[in-house]
Amino acid sequence: MKYIFWTLALFDSVRTVGQGIAVETYRVLSDPWGDAVEASRDLLGTPQKRSQVIAGFTALVIADPWLTSRWQQHIEPLQDPIRSAIHLPFYYQRTPLAPYLVNSDGLAFNWIVGGYIAGSVFKKPRVREAAMLCGKVAVENFIVNHIILKTAFGRNRPLRPLNNYVTVEVPQPYIRDGYPYVNNPLDFLNDTRVSIYGTHLGTAMPSFHSSLYFGFAAVLDETLLPWYVAYPLALFPFAYDLRDHNHWVSDMVVAGVIGTALGKAAVHRYDRRKARITALRSRGSTISAFWYPAPQGVGFRATW
Repeated sequence: MKYIFWTLALFDSVRTVGQGIAVETYRVLSDPWGDAVEASRDLLGTPQKRSQVIAGFTALVIADPWLTSRWQQHIEPLQDPIRSAIHLPFYYQRTPLAPYLVNSDGLAFNWIVGGYIAGSVFKKPRVREAAMLCGKVAVENFIVNHIILKTAFGRNRPLRPLNNYVTVEVPQPYIRDGYPYVNNPLDFLNDTRVSIYGTHLGTAMPSFHSSLYFGFAAVLDETLLPWYVAYPLALFPFAYDLRDHNHWVSDMVVAGVIGTALGKAAVHRYDRRKARITALRSRGSTISAFWYPAPQGVGFRATW
C-alpha cells in the first residue's frame, strides 16, 4: 500500500512541477520586458541617475587598461586553486545540452531545476518561487544582455596578457582562433550581427555570465538568504570560470549592475502581483473578464 501512496505522490509532484513550469514559462514569454523596464527605471529613472551612470561608465572604460591588466595578473589565476579544490563534473556531456551547459553553467541549471522540484515536493513555496524567478532572470538576461546589448556595443575582448595599454592608438587586432582580441578598450561598434550562440567576435560588453550570476544573487538575497550568503553562493560559478570568460573589467561591472537590477525587479514585481491577488482573495472577491458586442465593435469588461 505504501508503494502505491509514494507512486501517487510522485505523480502528483511531477504534475505540479509540470503545471508550474508551463504557467511560469507563459508568464515569461507573455511579459518579457516588464522586469527590464522596471530595472531601467531604477538605474536611469532621473537625470541625476543618468548622469551618474554615464560618468561611472566613462571612468571605467578609461581605466580599463590598468584595471584589466591587474585583473588578469592577480585575480584570474585564482581560478586554478578553486578548480583544484572543487571539481565540477561535466553534468550534461552526453545530452543535447552539452554545448551550452559546461562546468558552472551546468551547476546553475541544476540550481534552477533542483530548487523548483525541491520546493514543489517539500511544499516550500518560497524556494520554488526563488528557483522560478532565477529561471526568469536567466531568460531576461539572455534577451537583454546577450542579444540586445552585446549586439549594440559590439566591443572586442581584451588580449591576454594585455599590453601596450599606454598608447591611445588603435592597434591591429590579434587574431586567435578566428576571433579578434585587442589592446584598445575603445574598440566598440564592431559588426557582430545578432548571435544566439556564443562567439568572441565583438561580444565583450556586457558579460552575460556576470549579469546572470549577479541576477541569481539578487533573487536569493530578496527571497531566501541574507546578502552575505546569497552573493558568495550565487557568484561561485562565476569564480570557477574566472579566466575562461575573457572580459574587460568594465564589461563585468556593467553586467553585474544590470543583472542585480533585473533580479531585484523580478522579485519586486512578482511579490506585488502576488500581494494584489492575495488581497482580492482575502476580501472574498472574484475576478471575471469577458468580451461583449458593442455598437463600435467589441467591448471588454472586467469585474471584481
